[in-house]
Amino acid sequence: MKSYVPAIAICLLLAGLALAWMPPEPKRLSSYDPQVKELLSKMTLDEKIGQMTQPEQDRVLSNPGDMQKYFIGSVLSGGDSDPSAGNTLQAWTDLYDKVQAEAMKTRLAIPVLYGIDAVHGHSNVLGPSCFRTISPWGVRAIQNWSRRSAGSRRKRCAPPESSGRSGPAWLCPGYPLGTDL
Repeated sequence: MKSYVPAIAICLLLAGLALAWMPPEPKRLSSYDPQVKELLSKMTLDEKIGQMTQPEQDRVLSNPGDMQKYFIGSVLSGGDSDPSAGNTLQAWTDLYDKVQAEAMKTRLAIPVLYGIDAVHGHSNVLGPSCFRTISPWGVRAIQNWSRRSAGSRRKRCAPPESSGRSGPAWLCPGYPLGTDL
């Protein structure tokens, strides 16, 4: 009679390896509460107000020191607010890096949330996917639009090879974290 022990051992080994490769459960947002409370306790009222402010990138970068003076917490590239250096991946990367570098000069060095107006597609870049306003009743159309718009942003937000960045540390300006539409 054949022994099933080797087959069972191999199955258990493979199951163990599969479990070891499973990504860990993401941390609950509430697990960050102690860190948030500590940071908030260090902030002045002006810093808290600044963290809730979102000016256009061209306004805040045209006045050196404004990020530090007003403790800006979020910056937006609106409908026609592409980088002044040009509309290339490198120009967008440099713009994002400049905004973050300015934010790191503040007392608490809180990174900036960077937003891009991509409601109807990412029209701030060359060769975008643009969409007309979609009725809230067209669920399939909205899902299709979301996938195509996210794909458009994803293609244009890969870190340049020369930057040395990769993985979750590289955030695409305006691309929501944790979404894969």
